[in-house]
Amino acid sequence: MTVADLTDTLRDPRFVGAVARSFVQGRPTVVAVVLSCRGSMPREASAAMAYVGDGFIGTVGGGKVEAMVQERCLAAADGTGPADDLTWYTHAMTAMACGGDALVGIHRLVPADAVFLDRLLDALDAGAGHWLEAAWPEEGPAALAVRDGAPDVPGPVSPGANDTLWYPEARTYVERPVADPVVYVFGAGHVSAALVPALSAVGFTCEVADDRPALAVPDRFPEARAVRCGDFVEVARGLPIGPRDYVVVMTHGHVADLDVLKAAMGRHPTYVGCIGSRSKRRLFDEELLSAGIPAPEVAALHLPIGDDIGAVTPAEIAVSVCAEMVRHRAGGPHHRP
Repeated sequence: MTVADLTDTLRDPRFVGAVARSFVQGRPTVVAVVLSCRGSMPREASAAMAYVGDGFIGTVGGGKVEAMVQERCLAAADGTGPADDLTWYTHAMTAMACGGDALVGIHRLVPADAVFLDRLLDALDAGAGHWLEAAWPEEGPAALAVRDGAPDVPGPVSPGANDTLWYPEARTYVERPVADPVVYVFGAGHVSAALVPALSAVGFTCEVADDRPALAVPDRFPEARAVRCGDFVEVARGLPIGPRDYVVVMTHGHVADLDVLKAAMGRHPTYVGCIGSRSKRRLFDEELLSAGIPAPEVAALHLPIGDDIGAVTPAEIAVSVCAEMVRHRAGGPHHRP
């Protein structure tokens, strides 16, 4: 993915769960999704917003575009406007300085969408690769579906950000399956306890591991998808760490930190960070190279971890680490202190 933040999209379990709750409670529920963009826009294809009966959740980018989309969602909800809408919000309409255009599809959920919501929630819970398809026909309601395989959509296609596809002639939007990257946090101390909720708030999925039973408990990390207690190296070796995942090392000692790095870096995660000082960095560079970790991967290690903002407290360090990881996810320059 070009932009990996899945917050407020149809791949965000919290967003979809809130939409489903509104729908099940019988509230008028309207979903708006950015389907395609031209030029510069605050958010790209896949960004979603929903009216859930008593207000809006999510965002399609803010500003005039969002205000116009909200107005149409409210009209769809109360029946004063069409239940389905497909509109290009051009910079000529919005007078936005960014100069871009966004195609937004709006759909008021109907009883038939219960099957779609159930399948989508099941797929998100399972973490299985699935395709999303949404079509806005010339007449009739939009049709939303979860597919196990690639939909067969005719006509030309315009690829978009976030592994999205827009078929203009078929008026159909498709999202390719994407395995959500995971942040594996080794260490359940004070900094990790502050970091996990911060990462979760900006769309990262976190799992935590520690060898101390008193700290490796789910109640300490309610935002984490999983909390494991066990030997650090054994846990690291048993995890499916892949090239899209993140590894954050904050154990209770230098020896454990180094052992985890040796076990994890050979799996080539996209980001590896370790808490510590510049002197620790020099020592670890020598140890990792001696262990056979390739020099480019050692050079890419974020140690000291986090942006240099003068952080001292656990909460401040968490902010610095979160900022560095967001920048990495967005593909920006990776500054190290």
